[in-house]
Amino acid sequence: MEEFVPRGRATIALKFLDPQVSDSILDIGCNHGYFERYYLIGKVKKVRAIDIDPEAIEYAQMKDGKEYYVCCNSARLPFPNHEFDKVLCLDTLEHVDDEKKTISEIRRVLKPNGLLVLSTPNDFLNFMDLSNVHANFPRVREMYRRLRGRSQSNVSKFQFHRHYSTKQLRQMLIGFSIDKIHITSLLLWFVIVLLRSLPDEKSRFYARKVTGYVENIDYCLNYGFGFSLIITAHKDETKR
Repeated sequence: MEEFVPRGRATIALKFLDPQVSDSILDIGCNHGYFERYYLIGKVKKVRAIDIDPEAIEYAQMKDGKEYYVCCNSARLPFPNHEFDKVLCLDTLEHVDDEKKTISEIRRVLKPNGLLVLSTPNDFLNFMDLSNVHANFPRVREMYRRLRGRSQSNVSKFQFHRHYSTKQLRQMLIGFSIDKIHITSLLLWFVIVLLRSLPDEKSRFYARKVTGYVENIDYCLNYGFGFSLIITAHKDETKR
């Protein structure tokens, strides 16, 4: 598997996370561990990352070591209370079965005044979400498969996911004080369309080297509207 340095959302999330040498950091929904590999391991005191996909975790463990990665459900984190200074959760909450339990677990494992950096799809032009179109309309998915000449297994990976408004996330983040709301990413849809139109992984890999710089600029701008919603919040012991 060819790898690329995480760009766009990861870059702005790293800025908000502001990792320090003394930090203990948990990443929820780490996928293949790209963020950990390029931005955290060897740079902070402790790194742990979880994902529910065993194949993704196996790959990450093979690349970096088994001590960093755990395959588990975000609603049942295998860590003690007050274990981490910071928690990262990038575009994962919208996929989990129990979002409230996941947020409760994040709060449990955070130290007092610990930082959460959370990103989700914004409640904005939801009809343009290509993954949801594929998930909701099998005929569109099949047409896409035939036009692109892709196998059924490659296309069936598209799964429906939720979108959130700032109001919804405020209501869900019980026990947190929100510090920053960053609504961004107007160019993401066009980047995704471009990448999915390319014929193979190698083409997409090299295209990402170019689009990554576009994503960096796009995600850094707080438009006040856009496809992505990024929130930073601190665990507040006065809120239960």
